[in-house]
Amino acid sequence: MSKAKTLNELIYVSFLKNSLIPIFVIEITLIIVYFTINNFTSDRTKEILLNETEKNIRQILNKEINIFDTQLKEIKTFSYLLQDHNQRFFKNFDKDVVLPNGKVELKRADNGVLYKANNNSGSSVWYSSKTKIGKKELRKAINTETFDPLFKFVVDNNKLVVAAYFNSYDNFNRYYPFLENVYSVFGAHMVLKDYNFYYDADTKHNPDRKSVWTDAYLDPAGQGWMVSCIVPIYNNDFLEGVTGMDVTLDLIFKHLSHLEIPYSGKSFLIGKDGQILAMPNEIRDYFKQNNINIKNFINKDVTNLVIDNKKYLVGKEISKETNWQLYTMIDEDIIFSKIYKIAKLTKDIGYLAIVLMIVFYVIFFLYMKNKSKELSKNVARPIEDLVNITRDMGKDSNKIKLARTNIKEIDILSYNFK
Repeated sequence: MSKAKTLNELIYVSFLKNSLIPIFVIEITLIIVYFTINNFTSDRTKEILLNETEKNIRQILNKEINIFDTQLKEIKTFSYLLQDHNQRFFKNFDKDVVLPNGKVELKRADNGVLYKANNNSGSSVWYSSKTKIGKKELRKAINTETFDPLFKFVVDNNKLVVAAYFNSYDNFNRYYPFLENVYSVFGAHMVLKDYNFYYDADTKHNPDRKSVWTDAYLDPAGQGWMVSCIVPIYNNDFLEGVTGMDVTLDLIFKHLSHLEIPYSGKSFLIGKDGQILAMPNEIRDYFKQNNINIKNFINKDVTNLVIDNKKYLVGKEISKETNWQLYTMIDEDIIFSKIYKIAKLTKDIGYLAIVLMIVFYVIFFLYMKNKSKELSKNVARPIEDLVNITRDMGKDSNKIKLARTNIKEIDILSYNFK
């Protein structure tokens, strides 16, 4: 049988329990609700911000790819103008022409190359040292001066185009703007048909005789990596050569680097076959360090990318003109940096509230402990006196004096014993 407790103990424990536990439960519940709401608000805000950022990126990339496509479409339009003009030239090859830049001075270099010695504000001329030069070849070298006004026009009127040229099947090149010492730039002999800026437009690769864009290549003229818009030049069914316009990757990169992507985002451009056309070094390093295959990457409609446990938001738009793919990458930590700061602040406030709650409960416990002792004494003392009276029944009860407790029932009971 368990040991009976005194009324003093029962009142003391019951008062503490019934006073402290409900308040403690309420406070704990409020703390849990506080952190739950903050976490929910933070997650919801991140979701909304991420959706808004995705929407903004799509708008920026869509606008940029449309501008880019407009410029590329303009270059393609120029290519058809050049094609029409150049093909009419070869159709009327034997007719006399008026040279637009005056007299042409052709010379032989020490390496055997036939070249134009005088810069008359037109194109440079290069004929391979291994090509036998006869009347037809001389006529081509001189009369294709009529190409120069259109070459100059397209270079001057599109900021992406750095050069225009014609490459002939017999290793003849006309290049604008004029190249000094062209005989050493291209060397003594170069088989033009071996380069993609020629064969991408030949009969095998381009039977429709349309304007096409090359993949990136290293420019023989020394202007670095570039891509070209090229068109075949036919005389009836004979491929006389290929006319093209050069766009350097450096220009494309500079163009992309000025894109205003939110949250310090970086843009890069990938060719249709997975070649990197323009990419900041930090992104290039990311792909190398993490062994990310560009070709696998571009075949997916990626919206998120995880590298070294870091999440990136990825946007993508495809050029309708070239099928090149324009991407942007944004570190999600940068997007959420302000939310993280607010979340940390709310957590710190929550932790501070817990500390203050603990301090409050220590003080409140001590306070309630004293009050419960007072209450238990006030209630238990007269009961103890009554116990003593009943124990001493028959003795001189007039000598027993019971103090008032201000507890109605107990005071009435005490009075009844008088």
